Amino acid sequence: MKKSVARMAPLLLLLVAMLLMSTMVGCGKSTAPGADIAGGVYKQSGYMLMKWEEGLAIMIWHDAIAASNSHGSSSTGSSVYTLKGHAESENGTRVDWDLETSDGKTAQFIIDDTNYDLSEGTLFIISTKTGTTTIMQLNRDLSDVQPEYDSCVAFGENDPDVADFIMGNSNE
Repeated sequence: MKKSVARMAPLLLLLVAMLLMSTMVGCGKSTAPGADIAGGVYKQSGYMLMKWEEGLAIMIWHDAIAASNSHGSSSTGSSVYTLKGHAESENGTRVDWDLETSDGKTAQFIIDDTNYDLSEGTLFIISTKTGTTTIMQLNRDLSDVQPEYDSCVAFGENDPDVADFIMGNSNE
């Protein structure tokens, strides 16, 4: 029995070495963090909140509620999380947004081919009523807004610019 264990020792050492090497190779890459996302419609205004545990939070309010969609993706070992979304108004005006982040703290954020510096604000109000797109970028603290309907709506109703936007779109 001792002889068979002694013969297997080099094989076991080789197996352990291969496992350690594969672990070390994988250590160089980390998966980019994904966002918690909430979106919906409130009083003829659409909203979307993208929030990362690492600190980044971006909110969009828009009037293009005929159709909207967003999807994010990152794969194991990918250093970049991407999110693509769009909204379309009843008059056919479409707004597209793209986001890329590698750390969940900073991001490249593009709306309709325009890159926005998020240090200037992470709240966006997008109007399509005239058939052209108007985008207002505002600097607001979104840290207390949670990715859920009640929290997003409460923020919208309590922020004067968003509340005015919502009232302007409301049929009530």
